[in-house]
Amino acid sequence: MKMKLSYYQKIIEKYREVKKRECIEELKAAFPDVPVTTLSSIVAQEVQRKTKKTYHYHAAPHNVSKYYKKYLNELKSNTNQCGALLKIADEVDLSPALMARLILEHHLKLNLGDKNSDEKETVPKSMISEMLKNPSLIQDKYLGAEIKLIFVKANSEYYYHLDRNFMSSYFCYRLVELVIVHQIIVI
Repeated sequence: MKMKLSYYQKIIEKYREVKKRECIEELKAAFPDVPVTTLSSIVAQEVQRKTKKTYHYHAAPHNVSKYYKKYLNELKSNTNQCGALLKIADEVDLSPALMARLILEHHLKLNLGDKNSDEKETVPKSMISEMLKNPSLIQDKYLGAEIKLIFVKANSEYYYHLDRNFMSSYFCYRLVELVIVHQIIVI
């Protein structure tokens, strides 16, 4: 079935109005005749377009440093709550996975290099990728838990829309939050 361009543009306009985390549910309510998979594809295309346009801004060293400081402040002010990286990603309208990568890379640059050196070393991308795949490798247990939360939440939202029998994303988020509060990082 072909979709008219004007209808596609209405979906994009609605997407820009709604909260990004709950967008599929709201888009489904607004456009019940459009399959969820189609809405998900449209949202993915829009996110990709936006990311390509804004990534250089978010990845600029002064912005990453600003996000990292904000993350540290969130940790200090909310010691028993998780979701700081998700909150920051929402505030700056960036993918939580990209925010996790930027924060992890900055954290590693600050903590792995020679403490006396003014020059910050680059961190191998393979090391960052491995830590994102397996957050238990991250020395900082809070950052590891935040990154695990991002990927668990993203996976639960994806599967929740595809299969209604899958546990709700809220339950999944609460489960990870309980694990983090009790400082057990095993999921």
